Amino acid sequence: TAVTLWPREVSSLTRTLWWVGKFHLLILHFPIVLVMLAAVAEGWAIWKRSVLPSHEVNVLLIIASLFIVPTVVLGWLHAWGGHGLGDNLFWHRWLGTTVGFLVLLTAGLSEIDCRRRSRSWVARGAILLSAPLIAFAAHFGGLMVHGKDFLDW
Repeated sequence: TAVTLWPREVSSLTRTLWWVGKFHLLILHFPIVLVMLAAVAEGWAIWKRSVLPSHEVNVLLIIASLFIVPTVVLGWLHAWGGHGLGDNLFWHRWLGTTVGFLVLLTAGLSEIDCRRRSRSWVARGAILLSAPLIAFAAHFGGLMVHGKDFLDW
């Protein structure tokens, strides 16, 4: 017999939330690429020895923070709907949530720096830390979707 993800006993609200959670897969790439671009731009500013905060980096982080919240919430709903298993889900879920908070904090620090017109090393470190952490969290999501052999040569 086939196993159904949504048994009849589940309420319409629960089924709707599980369905909405599937949109995690549609929006997750946007905040990832924005954080990566912000880190690359900040790295370029470091290379140029600039102490001024970049308006472009700030805008990237603000937009990323606007998308990271629904991405995290939809990810939790998607997992609650029965998608993802085991250690990969555990690491993806908790790293993704942690990075979500870090991106919000980083956007706030960047905004403060823009208003002060001076880039702090705390904000700079948060920007540069966000990129590898978001990539690492995404890696565990990719393992769930594509399997552990996806990148084998």
